[in-house]
Amino acid sequence: MTAPAAWNPLVDALPQPVWLVDETSLALIAANAAAAALLGCERDTLLGASAASLASTPEDLCYWDDAARGERQPLSSQSFVRRFDGSTVPVLRTIRHLQLDGRGVYLVALHDCSAQQRSERELELAAAELSATLESTADGILVTDLAGRIRRCNRRFAELWGLPEDLLLERDDAGIADWMRRSVSDPAAYARRLEEIAEATLLQASDVLQLHGGRVLERIVMPQCSRGRPIGRVYSFRDITERVAASRQIETLSRTDALTGLPNRSLLAERVERALAVAARDGEPFALLLLDIDHFKHINDTLGHAFGDRVLVEIGERLSGSVRQIDTVARLGGDEYVLLAQRSDAAGAEATARRVIDALQRPFTLDGLNFTVTASIGIALHPADGTSLDELLRHADAAMREVKGAGRAAGASMRPATTPARPSCASACNSITRCAGHLRASASSCTTSRRCRSEPVRSSAPRR
Repeated sequence: MTAPAAWNPLVDALPQPVWLVDETSLALIAANAAAAALLGCERDTLLGASAASLASTPEDLCYWDDAARGERQPLSSQSFVRRFDGSTVPVLRTIRHLQLDGRGVYLVALHDCSAQQRSERELELAAAELSATLESTADGILVTDLAGRIRRCNRRFAELWGLPEDLLLERDDAGIADWMRRSVSDPAAYARRLEEIAEATLLQASDVLQLHGGRVLERIVMPQCSRGRPIGRVYSFRDITERVAASRQIETLSRTDALTGLPNRSLLAERVERALAVAARDGEPFALLLLDIDHFKHINDTLGHAFGDRVLVEIGERLSGSVRQIDTVARLGGDEYVLLAQRSDAAGAEATARRVIDALQRPFTLDGLNFTVTASIGIALHPADGTSLDELLRHADAAMREVKGAGRAAGASMRPATTPARPSCASACNSITRCAGHLRASASSCTTSRRCRSEPVRSSAPRR
């Protein structure tokens, strides 16, 4: 049984695959070329075939069983049809009962969903690959739209920021944003930077965030574009805490003495430059004291270099404890130390030298050994003795060598010098002079000296 000839042009004109099923025999009485192409056969092959023979799902079989019992309910759902080569095709299938010229028929219309499902699978695969990529990276990734709403983030992002699990599960964008703001050490600056980022949709930038717990994050912002237009932003967060700490350690090592931890010549030069700038601006004087340990080679030769290093460390600690916070104690190497006495004239330099002498005269006790060390000190004043670190060090070194030439100290107790001053020097316990600048102790004390310059400056020590 076939459909009237007048129906064929109507069926052929429909763009989607269609066939007509007789309500009595439930056999196909008409089909268009699109239906034949979908099923992979000739159109004539379909005519006369039972509707149930083309069913590929239990739902379709049940429908045609109900139709055989006279039910006329419409049906529309996702289904499959089986091609003549045995393969199946996903379709959106719609069945309706119609009356055409007084004859009851079922109109079966199909929409091939193969391309749509392929696209969906490709999207699912791309999403799965993206998710795997996000989760495999060592960086924390946060993707937002232009309004700042979170579209995606990975677990590493949550770990770096210490986000609570409930915020992630609830997808509480406002709560996550507030948590991040409160986690940084400078919330106000963090908020200002976010405002700047929001105003520039194509901004590419990087900065560093310091968190309260000590963690340091590098933040990289990149625009997310689709078809050449910005649709959001991608934030990448990397933990650089160890890198920053290593960099700071390298910086510290490059500016400090490896043995004592005191500033080295490089850091001393920076601080002297600052002192020179302050002196030029405000007229504040400062002094440089060069200290050399007497007979230190004897300690190394008799007790070993390891023991000598421990002595140098303790000397550095004593020197640091004898100066003010604004002053600097540096080690140039070997047994030489430099003291930068800020805001100090000749009297201030003398006071610093006396504190150093007092600190060094106390006995040392290491590995059960009790001993004392003495030192010679040369003083240079700015600007009288120089306007640069090198000039000041040369004058201080000359003054220190003058002390050594006059007789080094050796012993533990401090007492007024009994050795007459050289023509260009004055007594250590009486005064530091601008025309005779060395302080000197007896054979059991430490000594200090400054090069000659001009008239005497009175000392706090009583005159003999």
